Amino acid sequence: MTKGMICLILGVLTLGMFASDPALARRDDDQTMLVSPRVLFLGFSGTRITIHTCIPYSSVDRESIRLSGDGDGSIAPVSTKSDSRGNLVVKFAAADVATIVSAPRSVLTMTGDYTEGGSFSLTGYIIVKEISLRRGQ
Repeated sequence: MTKGMICLILGVLTLGMFASDPALARRDDDQTMLVSPRVLFLGFSGTRITIHTCIPYSSVDRESIRLSGDGDGSIAPVSTKSDSRGNLVVKFAAADVATIVSAPRSVLTMTGDYTEGGSFSLTGYIIVKEISLRRGQ
């Protein structure tokens, strides 16, 4: 088996993994949004929900970024950065995200503006579970 054939097989397997799991990747206007972690436990004191994109970090007006969920309202990020490829990574407080989602699964939409004009809208999903911290359950 040649090196090229191995790369092709790995590429097809990787594509199949992303295509088969809707929580891993969603496409909207040819932009990818990966939500991590994929499960939010309401009532748990997690710290951050991270969204990875394929949008170049330098092309985004970071002050314009908002995240909305199933209900009304939207939240602002707590931080933004670029990943090793120069793409936008946005972090939201888990407590803030909990205010815009509902169990068992919620649609998240991240919007913002480009520095050169125009805007983007990315959609992803997060699984939402309610937990009880009472003893004996």
